[in-house]
Amino acid sequence: MDSKTMNVMIIIILTLVFILVPIIMKKKVVWKKLLVQLNNEQYDEFYKTLDTGICKFSYQAFNREYMRLSGYLAQRNDTKIEEQFELLKNMRISNKQKASVATRGFYYYLEKGKIKKQRACFLMEKAMLMKRHSRICRFNSAY
Repeated sequence: MDSKTMNVMIIIILTLVFILVPIIMKKKVVWKKLLVQLNNEQYDEFYKTLDTGICKFSYQAFNREYMRLSGYLAQRNDTKIEEQFELLKNMRISNKQKASVATRGFYYYLEKGKIKKQRACFLMEKAMLMKRHSRICRFNSAY
């Protein structure tokens, strides 16, 4: 390689480093801020942080809404929890994420005593099918 090519490569690498490192650092800062707010029961600040531009840039919609569900569960705000489960249920998400929502819903409704045996079996069966399906897809794509 000649020196011009080498200089261009170095400039490109340095540019990428200067762009990617701050993005990664901001994501970690936002994550830590969210954890502190949730642990300190600062729910209003927690929800505001979830709606900030940097959080929207750092985390996918499903992850932000799932974190919001965690806040509502910590608050034991039943109406918001129901709304959040509906929102998550209607999102276009992967099978693994569907299984996670179904499992969390199962345990929430079980704890509340609102779950009938038939509904409980349906939710757990759905969660197990989603997890099994995602494993099968990963296995098939590997071969």
